[in-house]
Amino acid sequence: MLIEIACSNVYKVLIAVVYRPPKAGFFRDFKDKCLELYMGYRNLVIMGDFNSNLYCDSFDAKLLQEFVFSNGLFLVPLSATHHTSTSSTLLDLCILDSEQKLVDYGQCPVPFLSMHDLIFVRLSLRTAAVSGGKLRRRDFGKLQNEVFLEDLNSQDWEGFITTVCENEKVELLNRNLMSVFGCSRSLA
Repeated sequence: MLIEIACSNVYKVLIAVVYRPPKAGFFRDFKDKCLELYMGYRNLVIMGDFNSNLYCDSFDAKLLQEFVFSNGLFLVPLSATHHTSTSSTLLDLCILDSEQKLVDYGQCPVPFLSMHDLIFVRLSLRTAAVSGGKLRRRDFGKLQNEVFLEDLNSQDWEGFITTVCENEKVELLNRNLMSVFGCSRSLA
C-alpha cells in the first residue's frame, strides 16, 4: 500500500506499507518500484512486515540491508518485533530516507492482535518554501568565470565527499551555489 501525505507548507511524504508473505520473492520489483516512486518526494517512509529476520545472516536479510545501505536510507534500530514461545525475531521494519528526520521511535506489544509488536516513528519534516517575497533575476551573461570559480572553491565541499546519499549531495551543491550567487560578486 502506498500513501501520499501532502500538507500546505510541508514537502510531500511517500509512505509505503509493506506486507511480504513468508519466503516470497520479487524483492527486486519492490525495490525498483519504491525507488522509482521516491524520485518525486523529499520524504520517504517504508514500514511493515518484511518477513525477513534481520537477526539472521540470510539471503533475504542481506538483500534488505544492501537496499538500505546502497540507497543512503536509514533503518530505524528497533528491537525484536515478532515473538513466539520459542523465539523473538526482527521482521517488522521502518526505513526512512534520512536519520535526521527521526524524532522518536518505539514499539509496543499487542498480544490481543498478533505476535507482532506495533512499531511507530515520529518525524520532523521540513517546511516547503513559501513564495511571496521579491522575485530576483540574475543576468548570467555578465558572469565573471574566474571570480565565480574562486568563490566556488572557497565553499565547504567536504560533505560532498563523505556522504553517500545523493539527496544530501544535491542539497550541498545547491546550498554552495546559492551562497556564491547570493554574494553576487561574480555577477557584477
